[in-house]
Formats: sequence, C-alpha cells, structure tokens
Amino acid sequence: MITSNILQRTFLIQFAQQLGTCVSIDVENRQYLLTAQHVVQGLKAGTEILIKHARDWKTCQVSNVWFAGGGTDLAVISPRAQLSPAWDIDITDSGGFFVSQEAYFLGFPYGYYTEAGSANNDYPIPFVKRGIIAGFTSESDGHQVIFVDGHNNPGFSGGPLVITSATHRQQLIGIVSGYRSAEEPILFNGQPTGLNYNYNTGLVVAYGLRLALDHILNNQTGAPITIRPGTA
Repeated sequence: MITSNILQRTFLIQFAQQLGTCVSIDVENRQYLLTAQHVVQGLKAGTEILIKHARDWKTCQVSNVWFAGGGTDLAVISPRAQLSPAWDIDITDSGGFFVSQEAYFLGFPYGYYTEAGSANNDYPIPFVKRGIIAGFTSESDGHQVIFVDGHNNPGFSGGPLVITSATHRQQLIGIVSGYRSAEEPILFNGQPTGLNYNYNTGLVVAYGLRLALDHILNNQTGAPITIRPGTA
C-alpha cells in the first residue's frame, strides 16, 4: 500500500509539450523536485514548468535546475515555492534494497490520473504500479541503475520508485527513467515483411539518488518549507 506521504508528493508536469512525473523531497528544510532528465531537457533557471492543479495547468517558477551527467537520467529542480506539505519520507541514496524485493512506481500514464479534490489540495493522484527489483548495477561514482520487473507506460518517467523498508516504512530509492523496449520483425506466412513492431519488455529502468542528493547538499537552493502536514 502506498500512503499519503508518497501520493501527495507526486505531481503531473509538462515542459515543452512533454508530459511526465516528478516527486518532491525535503532536505534541510528546503523542498526540491526530482524527475527524469529527459522530461525537462532544456529547462533553465529562471524559467518555469507546468504542474497539473485543479484540472488546469499552473505555472511553477524554477529558481535553479541541475542535470546529472554520465548518462544518468536524473534532474533536480528548485521551485521558488513549496508544492507539498513536508510529509515525512525516507530517502536512501544507495543500498537498503535487494533483488526480488517488491517495489512500487508512481506516475501519470498518458496523462491519466485520479481526482481527489480537496483531499489532495486539488492536485491529481498518480497511478500506482507494482513489480519486483530484478537487478541493479553496482554504484560507480554515484551512478546506479535499478531494474524492476513491471509493466511501465509513457508518463511514468520521472516518478518515484518506492519500497517498504524492514521497519515497515516507505522508502524512496530511485527515479523512473522509462522502460526497455525492443523491436521484432513482422512476419507473413513465416517470411519477413520488412516491417517491425516495438514492444515493451517489462523491464522498468530507474536511477539511484546519490548524485541528486550530493548536489542538493552542496547547493541548497530549494524552496523554504513553510507548509507542514495538517496546515495546507
């Protein structure tokens, strides 16, 4: 089960006609947004992204943005204003999970969502999907890829990857990049037609958080937290 401290931190965003997902985190009393780099590619400090709110797109002013290097599909956005109450959330930058462990990923496939009205401050509720951690790479200079056996869709990119820890608390371990796809030839009577089809392999690709957290701790540019749970 995914609880409100994750659901109310997950947002549907749009940048340059690209739909995606982001999640808010709080570090040293400031709030940041994590997402996949490709969702907001080209975003610059002093500009804005759009966030779905009350069935409309509202502007979110950006004071700073950082993109991970080395092929890591990860971005940190510093909003000018806090978006979600500072719900308690556990974040791990490495380890704490294992192969075959159950994992959840949240997002807005094709822009779909659940409406909750005032129960979520008029923000849409994300879809939730489940899989297991199929494997992961050893961390190298902060770069870590996490593979989940689960069926993903366009729109989940940038969403949180969450596990339940040994202490029964939900823990953010990564940001969804997308899914592994592959092409196969289309045959007719067993013969190639020259056409191919693309299919979803069922492998969700996510990235660990160490690079993002290191950047945040060294560049404290997030929105000051003024809204606490129960005060929104």
